[in-house]
Amino acid sequence: MKTLVYGITDVNSFRKIAGKKAKLLPPEKMLLKSAHWHFLNRKRVGSAKKFVINPSALMYDTNETTIITPSRKGDIELVYDLGEQNIGYYDFEINADKGVILDIFGVEYISENGKIQHTHGNRNGMRYICKQGVNRFTSLKRRSGRYLFVTLRNQTKPVSIREIQLIESTYPVNQIGEFSCSNVLLSKIWEISVRTLKLCMEDSYTDCPLYEQTLWVGDARNESLYGYDVFGATELGKRCITLAGESLGRYPLVGSQVPSSWDCILPAWSFLWGISVWDYYFFTGNKAFIKKTWFLIKKNLKGAFERLDKRGLFSAPFWNMFDWTNMDDRHKTVVHNSMLLVGAINAALKLADASGDTKAKAWLKNFRMRLISAINKLWDSRKKAYPDSIHEDGTISPSSSQHTSFLAVLYDIIEQQNVKAALKNIMKPPKNMIKVGSPFAMHYLYEALLKLGKQDHIINLIKKHYSPMIRKGATTVWETFFPLDFLPGRFPTRSHCHGWSCAPLYFFSRIILGIRQVKPGGTQYEISPRITDLKWAKGAVATVNGRIEVDWSIQGKSLKIKVFAPQKTKIRFVKNDTHKGLTVSCRIKRN
Repeated sequence: MKTLVYGITDVNSFRKIAGKKAKLLPPEKMLLKSAHWHFLNRKRVGSAKKFVINPSALMYDTNETTIITPSRKGDIELVYDLGEQNIGYYDFEINADKGVILDIFGVEYISENGKIQHTHGNRNGMRYICKQGVNRFTSLKRRSGRYLFVTLRNQTKPVSIREIQLIESTYPVNQIGEFSCSNVLLSKIWEISVRTLKLCMEDSYTDCPLYEQTLWVGDARNESLYGYDVFGATELGKRCITLAGESLGRYPLVGSQVPSSWDCILPAWSFLWGISVWDYYFFTGNKAFIKKTWFLIKKNLKGAFERLDKRGLFSAPFWNMFDWTNMDDRHKTVVHNSMLLVGAINAALKLADASGDTKAKAWLKNFRMRLISAINKLWDSRKKAYPDSIHEDGTISPSSSQHTSFLAVLYDIIEQQNVKAALKNIMKPPKNMIKVGSPFAMHYLYEALLKLGKQDHIINLIKKHYSPMIRKGATTVWETFFPLDFLPGRFPTRSHCHGWSCAPLYFFSRIILGIRQVKPGGTQYEISPRITDLKWAKGAVATVNGRIEVDWSIQGKSLKIKVFAPQKTKIRFVKNDTHKGLTVSCRIKRN
């Protein structure tokens, strides 16, 4: 058999094969020129107030127009505050001469002194070059931001703009979950968390609407949890699990962000993927999906098992981060990876029952015991903490972090005699211990505290960490709690809208409303609201059987609780220590 091979080795062979289908253009014609540098390097030369007539007209879809006359001093720039973070498509109608340039760039944050937090490597904007007369345009790319900078260039005659708008584009969901209470701060934190999550919902969960706009697998674990309660978004959670699982066709562990041409494994995210499968099953009770996915769960864990070192710890030259902090994690053997691997094994052991694979349970149990034994050998009785890592020369890292203490508690790793010390690391860490730096990692600290019965401390930490966002006028929640050293300008955070930070959605419903799922598939819930210093609270969560609502208030010495629940869901009221001294009545009605 003869095989014909078409090979391109030079310009002439390319022209011969392509014929008239392609043209070889010089770079200055073929490559688009970025307009972003104009925005980054802009210099204010004065007020444009006298050059702009009726500046608010372009904000509305009416026949009124905003008129901009040219200035000899420079280009005219208009700045609009959308009122809150948004994402969607720019759409406008402008009447101008041929060659007039309209630039639109968005940013998330402007400081109190007027300093703009530019998006730098993310060219978050567009340039439109006008034809003569009326120009109508809708962009094809989704962009995000709160503040729009609209700049006119090459202008010699007045320009009229009838409308500029951003057409919002998010995953089509209805909000089912709700929350409000007598503490306005907590209500506001919940509100901006919901807004953030919705802006990070596309055909999958994404990390943020402005920067990567990517399905980061660890981020999606948190976001899916929040989306189940607020939107009942089970299909989106399942899609994220499926897309990430498919990466095992090219990697030994689930990839960090999918689909992607960047070959990157982040083990913490790989193991959180396994935990997210349990989250989905627990919420939905969908055994058919678990049976379909079970071989991928085992493949992910076998890939991890093959990378245990002689100590019995997970060890691999991957991106071994878990949080935006200065943890000593740039080594093959990083302790939090082994702990998150235990969490993934715990999830798999529970899923083994749903899949009906009793044979796998024996292997998983042995794997778990071996890993836990290796981890606990690292406990430093003098420091009363685990080290961050083991260096390549075999030395133990001198650095320790909160993270290993709360992960050890959360996944039942720590030996009982060390729990008290770990709790101290979680609640009042020593001065030289690395603290949690992002709301993402803080979610797992909250989970550990919830397991230890420290619910009130969770609420206090949320107040402490999220109130600075409210004070700064945030309409969405931030990526980090503290400025990162590598960011220019020392702004409070990089991304001002990050889905991994929406933990209040999960914990307010479980603690303040007291709604806790007990069994997979939404068949049974406990109701046990913690009242602490609140006078009232009300809200709801989505379940696969329908919405559960709780409305409670203190009236004198009485605590009155009203619960509305689906017919198929068992509801049990449970008293807790915050009810002491009160006469409690709980009425349960069926939807």
